[in-house]
Amino acid sequence: MQTKTAVLTIVAKNHLAHARCLMESVRRLHPEFLRAVVLADRIDWLFSPAQENFGIVLSEDLQIPASEWFHFQHSLVELTTGLRPYALEWVFQRFGVENVIYLDADTKLYAPLSPLLEQLREASIVLTPHLTAGLNDFFSPSEADILWAGAYNLGFLALRANFSTFAFLRWWQNKVHDRSFADASRSVAAGQRWMDLAPGLFDGVVLNREPGYNVGYWNLNDRKIRKQAEGYSVNGSPLYFFHFSGFDPDQPALLSRRQNRFQIVDLGDGQDLVEDYRQDLFRNGYTICKSWPYAYGAFRNGIRIPDIIRRVPRASTQALLDTRDPFSAIGFDSIGRYWNDPQPDRAGGRTRLTRLAYHYYLQRPDLQAAMPDVLGRDQGQFLEWLMQHGVREVDWGETFFSPLRSALAAERAERSPRPPKNMEQRLARLRAAIPATLPPACRQIVSEATGALIALFRRGMTEEACVTWLNETVATNGSQSPLTRLAQKIYESRPDLKRSFPDPAGADAEAFTLWFLTYARVEFHLDERFLAPFRTRRQHEAALGRGSRHIAARTRFARMAAGARLQARLSPPSGLLPPAPVAAAVAPAPQPAPELAFNLTGYAGGPLGIGDSARSVLAAARACDIPVRFNAVPASPVPAHRRPTAEDFPFPFHLVQVNPDSMPGVIEKLGAHFFAGRSTIGCWDCELDEFPEHWADCFHWVREVWTPTGFSQDVFSRKSPVPVVRIPYCIQIDTIPSLSRAELGLPRDKFLFLTFLDLLDSFARQNPLAVAEAFRLAFPRNEGCHLVVQVQNAHARPDLMHQLRESCASLRASVIDRAPLGDEVAALMQACDCLVSLHRSERFGFRLAESMYLGKPVIATAYSGNLEFTHPGNSFLVSCRMCRVGPGNDPYPPGAWWAEPSVAEAVQHMKTVVESAGERHKVAQAGRSYVREHLSATVMGRRIRERLAQLAARS
Repeated sequence: MQTKTAVLTIVAKNHLAHARCLMESVRRLHPEFLRAVVLADRIDWLFSPAQENFGIVLSEDLQIPASEWFHFQHSLVELTTGLRPYALEWVFQRFGVENVIYLDADTKLYAPLSPLLEQLREASIVLTPHLTAGLNDFFSPSEADILWAGAYNLGFLALRANFSTFAFLRWWQNKVHDRSFADASRSVAAGQRWMDLAPGLFDGVVLNREPGYNVGYWNLNDRKIRKQAEGYSVNGSPLYFFHFSGFDPDQPALLSRRQNRFQIVDLGDGQDLVEDYRQDLFRNGYTICKSWPYAYGAFRNGIRIPDIIRRVPRASTQALLDTRDPFSAIGFDSIGRYWNDPQPDRAGGRTRLTRLAYHYYLQRPDLQAAMPDVLGRDQGQFLEWLMQHGVREVDWGETFFSPLRSALAAERAERSPRPPKNMEQRLARLRAAIPATLPPACRQIVSEATGALIALFRRGMTEEACVTWLNETVATNGSQSPLTRLAQKIYESRPDLKRSFPDPAGADAEAFTLWFLTYARVEFHLDERFLAPFRTRRQHEAALGRGSRHIAARTRFARMAAGARLQARLSPPSGLLPPAPVAAAVAPAPQPAPELAFNLTGYAGGPLGIGDSARSVLAAARACDIPVRFNAVPASPVPAHRRPTAEDFPFPFHLVQVNPDSMPGVIEKLGAHFFAGRSTIGCWDCELDEFPEHWADCFHWVREVWTPTGFSQDVFSRKSPVPVVRIPYCIQIDTIPSLSRAELGLPRDKFLFLTFLDLLDSFARQNPLAVAEAFRLAFPRNEGCHLVVQVQNAHARPDLMHQLRESCASLRASVIDRAPLGDEVAALMQACDCLVSLHRSERFGFRLAESMYLGKPVIATAYSGNLEFTHPGNSFLVSCRMCRVGPGNDPYPPGAWWAEPSVAEAVQHMKTVVESAGERHKVAQAGRSYVREHLSATVMGRRIRERLAQLAARS
């Protein structure tokens, strides 16, 4: 029999636990109902839709005109309200059901909804009023509050498929698309007030006044809950569903943060109801889900979107009209420029206030009363208030406060005495006034410009004026792609750039643009203001679209090349629910999913990085209860009668955690039959940004490739005929032996720098001599610092060990040449104060990530796989230039490229780590938080489960 009724809710992923509770109650009382959830968010690998007991569709996949702008212009609360008419129509069309019941996710069913279904036989639309009795006290919400919110509570809505209902949905869509904003001045509560008109405009709209429907804090004044043997009742009638709007499980004494009329103790028997719901939330993952980030809460560059800037007048500038995706880099630039542009004064001139500041002023009657003329005489007072008080009252972020800070500096400078007429004194004064918030390289360029400095002063020497001057284009031989002044100054100071990009404004414009947007951004700490002129260039868009190998080779920074395609691969698929699987997912008796389990072949027992990789996969599987069988790679071919069989390793997916060039050897040792009839996945990574041609045949053995970094993903994707998926390794340290420094052979009272070296690996790639040289230059006379070099496989290369000892002979250094036992590596990292890795290239960087996990600051080359987790702010990154590998560095080809880190910058970082305890602690804690949050075994396990589910669905 066809299912006739569907239950729908809409959530962001941080409320997924609420949706699980709701749908559990629906399944328990109405197993025949279809269950659907619209996710007003993105999954971002944080959970697996296939594991839920309901179907999921992304809100961006609904048929919403100008969907990107719709998602941008609405806050989360406004978005979940505005999506309702589109989501309801989607359920009707997708499943062909007769009835759809919408319930807010923070609702739970307690009795079957059979009476409601009977009511829908005659009605088209069923609503519940907020109030069925008056509120005659002084608590909140009052009747006036309910008038603002609307007559009907839209946490519940029931509809029957007919002409009147579909006409209503189209009318509602038209109203909420551009007018579902919460606006107290216009008495509009996030689009909910439109429903007040529905009973008069459409046939078949009826009110359900039964006390057991949609019980919540707003109507408990006249409803008494009783607990009976058969369940809960309200005023003697069954409790059908309770709406826990505003309930916070972390503050259980309050019923709702949106009212002050009731405490939990006032509910009588309702206390048990609330406590049971609280336990349901925790059981369904509330503690984990509540911290998940909202995808539409930030631009794609990671900068948070304050709600106040969302409703940009799209007709205000041509740039905004041309921006299809406001979340993109172009959108950030256009929207940021709009709100940061000066507010015109009454005569059409420019004030020092930004549009955003003036827009905020218009929303504050108290500020208008205190400062009635902010476009004139009160402008300076308002800027002072914003910097002293407004910065604490509103959370706009540095992007939107920076222009105001510069404007205030200019305002104060204008009130100060005029500068001296002597040119040298005047220039000295101007240089002292250069805003400290500019990146160091930008401050230096501004300070060196004598004539331009006077021009900047005439503009007020504000940060905005400096940025504008640095972003002015400088024509080069009539080129159609002139450089900004900042880019030209950087280029002129760097011989390596001149060699790599002989014509940066002409033939090499595309390659130089990619270098500037990626490598220069990290090296010179440039924010979006300085990158925006390059992002808007047509040749940059073309370069990203092609993913040109020529450009990648020129930039020598393959992690950033083909960025648009890379981002697409990192994003979850746009259609999470193909037509058939959606129905199955929400059906009352879904078919069991294929077993999400895998066999793993690898070197988990070994000390090398490839062993760390396999151990990481095993830890992730254990963390998420994914069944796994491990098969250690044998040292030599295994006789046929002793080879593992399908019974030994029965799971349908087989992960092979060996380097691509080792694949043929593994297959020879185990036998090709071992991989027959399975989905084989190659777990690979790489160190150089050019794909080795001799690896090409390895793709024939695998269905897809998993790789831990965006750097490796881009390298493989340029050659791979199969999908390449990024799944980072996890970092988990279970035990740390209690070994003192004395037991480890280390000095007790020194600041210890630690570096690791494996002599079975490339000596030049690991670059330990650069660490020794940086330490020598940083602390020639500082007796309080000591360098520790932990050497693995010292016996393998006695010549290199001799070279290392010679370089450390004149230093305060300890060279540990014995292999660490068990967990001694973790104990060594714990005992030392800072880890240094001046590598020329790195696959992933387990020791770096583990040190960050332990809360240790790390100094690392800003290149290759470690950029997956070492970022400005959570580690001390060392800039580098690109150079040829050169001869004698097998197995790497001499013509390949890798990084040459700046020893001088490493010296500065070492000094900072020792001398600035505050900076050291801040960076170390940021690194610890990042690794534990983003590289946890649970996160990786969920990604593995999610990907296996997708592969199983396609089998």
